[in-house]
Amino acid sequence: MNHEPLKNKIQKTVNAWSMIHGSWSVSSGFTIIELMISVALFTIVVTISIGSVLQIQAGHRKSHEVRQVLDTLNFVMEDMARNVRLGHTYKCDAGGTALDPSTISGADCAFDPNNPTTPVKSIAFVDVNGTVTVYRFRITDASANTGEIVKSKNGNTCLFSGTSSPQCPSLTPPEVKIDMNKSGFSVKNSGPDILGAGAASGVNDTIQPRATIRITGSITYESVSTPFSIQTTITQRQPNITVAP
Repeated sequence: MNHEPLKNKIQKTVNAWSMIHGSWSVSSGFTIIELMISVALFTIVVTISIGSVLQIQAGHRKSHEVRQVLDTLNFVMEDMARNVRLGHTYKCDAGGTALDPSTISGADCAFDPNNPTTPVKSIAFVDVNGTVTVYRFRITDASANTGEIVKSKNGNTCLFSGTSSPQCPSLTPPEVKIDMNKSGFSVKNSGPDILGAGAASGVNDTIQPRATIRITGSITYESVSTPFSIQTTITQRQPNITVAP
């Protein structure tokens, strides 16, 4: 009896399997150099990705902070506009002394933003409660000619300049630097419309008083300056009519 050796049988089986499924191959794996190169490339990609993510986060944080400051500034502008709109007797270039609501008189003023000698830095008016309110642009940095907005009641409850106390409270955030050459107030038609027999001696244009507020400057956050410019025009709500005898 011819007994084929077991080794030959196994070899024939392997050959038949290889013909059907392809030849077997044994991988030798990664070398230490290949592994080091792979790790280095992975580290570089991760480092670049982290740097990009940090830059995006920093940009988002800056944008968020600037947006908050602008929202605060817009709120200040809206509050000023509301108080002026509900008041009367607009007076430009109000002094720092007390203003009597019974004797204050309106005064017009023009403002040319292209001429740094014309911006009017303050405006006074009688508010809805009958109190004289003054808004003023106050210089905080003379070398850069930048400042802030302050508010006073009757003009004598605080100081508009200097270092003595009490100082008028600032309405603007500390990050805001207002350009004093390009910011200011203007008033038109502040005089009353006099009707009746004495109309000839007064104004009879039937146009309501109008005030304009311009604020130009920059917002500084983490040594980055973002310029801004906002403006609003207010028309007096209360009728500006005086009936003469």
